Amino acid sequence: MTGHSKTTFDSIYWPDSELKSIVVDYNAITITLVMSDRRELLVTATGFIGFTVVGFWDETIIANAEFHRTHSAITRHLESIRARLGSRPPESGSIERNAFEWYALLIHLSDGATIEIVAATLSASVV
Repeated sequence: MTGHSKTTFDSIYWPDSELKSIVVDYNAITITLVMSDRRELLVTATGFIGFTVVGFWDETIIANAEFHRTHSAITRHLESIRARLGSRPPESGSIERNAFEWYALLIHLSDGATIEIVAATLSASVV
């Protein structure tokens, strides 16, 4: 398939997908997954304020994923920023980040490790 087709997070079948890559730049985190039907899925988090990987060893198979509008991860990353920059941090070079609205995406790998992303926008497209 050429190009990209947008998809919703509810329509993604996460279990048994494989993590292919994670690319982080100033304003976006792009995760490439190979789904069980061998198609590739690009998940993009723009205006991110937090990215953690907890307990990664060598497993790249996804058990499941969660998408949240409110979550302790959002609170934790905001508290870290506010502790360093004040209750209302100055504007950044990211339009998305400056909106001060957040989503949490937690990707759980089959060995129990978790990839945690907090960002202003999340999108997914099949390649």
